[in-house]
Amino acid sequence: MNAGIVARMFLAGAVAFMVPLAALAEVSDKVLAIPQIWWWSVPGAVVAFVAWRYRYWCGLVVTLPAVSRSLAAVATVLDPHVGPAIRAEQGWPYIASAYGSFALVLTACISGAFLRRARRTASLRGSTTQ
Repeated sequence: MNAGIVARMFLAGAVAFMVPLAALAEVSDKVLAIPQIWWWSVPGAVVAFVAWRYRYWCGLVVTLPAVSRSLAAVATVLDPHVGPAIRAEQGWPYIASAYGSFALVLTACISGAFLRRARRTASLRGSTTQ
């Protein structure tokens, strides 16, 4: 074989490997799974509810860690590059779980604060009637 032919074949092979192609990769293995979202959100919601019911400052301290996994899932769904791939691979259950877990933690925080206020108001009314 001629050295010129070998060099041309090598150059043609190198150029063929350098042609840009669309990468096909799964995104689902890089984000939280649906059970992981709920395993973090349900205990986080319970702890946030108890914290807000106990003291407002405890609720403020606990809310950010409690809502962090839910916000991570929502941010993943809203990402312009990863979001469409997640929607295509996981479908609506992932989106419903992301927003549902965030709503669960948010509802737990609001209800804990509301029930604390209702309890304090009731105890103040009871003490002034005597």
